[in-house]
Amino acid sequence: MYEDILIERIARAHKKERAGRIIQDIVTQAISDRHSSVQEDGRNVVFHETMDTGQLVAYRPARSDWRSHRDIPLIELASLALPLVRRGKAEADVLAHFARTFSLARLREPTRKRFEAAIAMAKATREN
Repeated sequence: MYEDILIERIARAHKKERAGRIIQDIVTQAISDRHSSVQEDGRNVVFHETMDTGQLVAYRPARSDWRSHRDIPLIELASLALPLVRRGKAEADVLAHFARTFSLARLREPTRKRFEAAIAMAKATREN
């Protein structure tokens, strides 16, 4: 999960409109001591304390109004692509699957590049 999303959810759980600096600092300090994290496109991805940061994370479907594809880490998007990659589907087919999954009429360049990175990650996982 992206750290900024986690901070936002914690703030909302405490009836805050937004996450101020104090909440951000407290959450960041609390998770940095116990949870592994990696940087992805300028955002910090936080892992459950028992998870290996090199393993794919199962895709968790959610309503599109609740969780945008932009807020799903690549390691989770890759797990969505993995079954198609294992069956030898063409990259265009996997991209079409992403578009259907997220109800996207067309893939803009930044979105396409993100999905292509997830497909590459799925392919690398399959080869290991």
